[in-house]
Amino acid sequence: MSIPDVSVTVVLYNSDDHLRACLAALDGELRTGFAELIAVDNASPDDSARITVEAVPRVTLIRSPVNRGFAGACNLAWPSVGGRYWLLLNPDVTLDPGTLEELVRWMDEHPSVAVSSPWFREATRGELAYPGRAFPSISRSLIELLRLHLLLPAGVRGGLLQGPYVKSATTTTTPPDWVPGAAMMLRSQAVEQVGLLDEAFFLYGEDLEWCWRARSSGWGIATCPTAAATHHTSASGRRTWTEEEIDGRIAAGIAQACRKVRGRLYARVYALLTVFALSLEAWHPGRPSEARRRYVTVRGAWLRTIRRP
Repeated sequence: MSIPDVSVTVVLYNSDDHLRACLAALDGELRTGFAELIAVDNASPDDSARITVEAVPRVTLIRSPVNRGFAGACNLAWPSVGGRYWLLLNPDVTLDPGTLEELVRWMDEHPSVAVSSPWFREATRGELAYPGRAFPSISRSLIELLRLHLLLPAGVRGGLLQGPYVKSATTTTTPPDWVPGAAMMLRSQAVEQVGLLDEAFFLYGEDLEWCWRARSSGWGIATCPTAAATHHTSASGRRTWTEEEIDGRIAAGIAQACRKVRGRLYARVYALLTVFALSLEAWHPGRPSEARRRYVTVRGAWLRTIRRP
């Protein structure tokens, strides 16, 4: 049996809404042996495991008796990974045709890169968005808070702040600090050196922390401008928690990562700045009322991270 180029890991938990489309997009590469599928049933209460086995009979299915969170579930798959690359793929993500092979080709051409991500098309909007992110930073927060970034050329602004400030692959040449775990293509060699995901993170923040470790070990983080995917953001999360609970988990995950990589005091100051910035947005008379209510909710989530002992 030939060794696959890519081992794809899909964590199953309340994920049957978009799972079939996710698996169908992998069908060609799975049939040719270019990729293998390792699915982790994270004690899912729905039919995700059955759907996966029916769609991909040759799947390696790992069952966990408890929900171990994203990091813990992905780590269960690692002993079964045989590919040169390990793709962590959310079941609410559908790769565009050819994206899997394009990610491998791009990573082969950039041997110093530990992890890359395709660009994401949010399912409700349809526009491709840059997935690269910057590490939590007090200085960057102050630049945004004081609106100093508006004085910078678009390329410099995107390189410094990342995320939505990068409008196209040509507007910045600065690599991101981290990429989200929705479709992370990791080099297996880098995983062996850097280690697995930190299971202290249940959900959110583990991708940021792993990229920090990879960069600290001398590896690069990147996005692949020629690869794309459609993402139904937080589809599983919305079936499990309320929007407020999701906001709380995202804030808690980022704050936890910031505490680990920057220290507790730095993380607290960063959270205070975030709360202040969100307060200003919530009070801004030019913001739509719905957006202002959301800012209040997210502000509350960040306030809870400050109160954490």
